[in-house]
Amino acid sequence: MNIARWRQVIAIAGTLLIFSTLGAESLQAQNRQNRWVADSTYARLYDPATLDTLHGTIARIDRIASPGRRATTGIHIELDTGAETLPVHLGPAFFVEDPEQPLRVGDEIKVTGSRVTFQGEAALIATQMRHGDRFLQLRTADGRPMWRGRRGPR
Repeated sequence: MNIARWRQVIAIAGTLLIFSTLGAESLQAQNRQNRWVADSTYARLYDPATLDTLHGTIARIDRIASPGRRATTGIHIELDTGAETLPVHLGPAFFVEDPEQPLRVGDEIKVTGSRVTFQGEAALIATQMRHGDRFLQLRTADGRPMWRGRRGPR
């Protein structure tokens, strides 16, 4: 192989290396924003020292699109405890929703989770939820999502 051909091969290899590095950095940045990734900025808000259990009525249900390479819809509720109304972040719809016992505005619910400040406001990142006779473990004691690695309904 002549020198000109080697230079061409080296230039192509260098270009591929640069683009693969940029792609990996972009993917890491997306994962830091994606709420459902365990090491995201959002997931790091969870603090086991701030666990609280609340009883109340669902005042609102929101379906929130999560950014990232595997965009997922998340379920957030607004919980009215009588003393306060607090946003509660449950988890991805595929893990939270139950067609046999759907969450509805006005339903009574009990949630345990970490009290955090999210986007400048108080919120609860839920670890478990009781809705009627249904109990759902959402996160481990240290905040890791139970749905990690899962796809589709249970």
